[in-house]
Amino acid sequence: MLAEIAIQKGILKGWHEKVKEIFPELTGAHANELELWHLSTMSSGLEWDESYKNPFSVTAKAYYGNDVRKLMLSLPIVDKPGTFYNYQSGSTELLGLCVMQATGKSLSELATEWLWKPMQAEHDAKWHTDTKGTELCYCCFNSNARDFARFGKLMLHQGNWNGTQILDTAFVQMATTGALVPYYGYSFWLDNSHGTKIFYQRGILGQYIITIPEYNTVIVRLGRQRLGLEDDNHSKDYHTIVGEVLKMVRGS
Repeated sequence: MLAEIAIQKGILKGWHEKVKEIFPELTGAHANELELWHLSTMSSGLEWDESYKNPFSVTAKAYYGNDVRKLMLSLPIVDKPGTFYNYQSGSTELLGLCVMQATGKSLSELATEWLWKPMQAEHDAKWHTDTKGTELCYCCFNSNARDFARFGKLMLHQGNWNGTQILDTAFVQMATTGALVPYYGYSFWLDNSHGTKIFYQRGILGQYIITIPEYNTVIVRLGRQRLGLEDDNHSKDYHTIVGEVLKMVRGS
């Protein structure tokens, strides 16, 4: 969302802007081909192993290291971007770094100015950072259910918040349409297995902001544990939550 607003404001050139133009020090055989949209659609080709259990993995270094920016700029682009989907927290981190580099502000400052205040959030939120104060862009945005629901409402109303157009409607449509795979768009998870279009944001510990446009519904679940993934790349608890809510809104 913040990347899109930066594009709308002319700070970033567009989703096809080359990351090399923002970070010339980016390395790898395919570094010159990497564009912003590759980062949002999880098709960056970044050398990154999404491992949550290996204490020596790059994921662990990002979570617990001292300088996430230095870490990200040391990782090469080894595969051709836009070729295949590969979920990587590092892609989101690099996208966030691009936004910060282009604006000269932290993501917390931008989120406050461009989203939190315009959406009239009731409480302050907190964002985890490394020891240098750089946000872990892919995780650890902490708030409450009612304020999280504002993200869902914003998307439900095509980027409009009570008469103010925060996100371009074309972006909302693009973000909630499958890019390289049918279950993932521009940083949003997508599902139509329940007989209606659903898009949502999810956290690794079972946190969800689920939007069901047909029924004018936003679901928020705060969690500390997520059940395993089904074959469709959606978790078991997600399907249970959506199934029970749809029974209510459908009157069945």
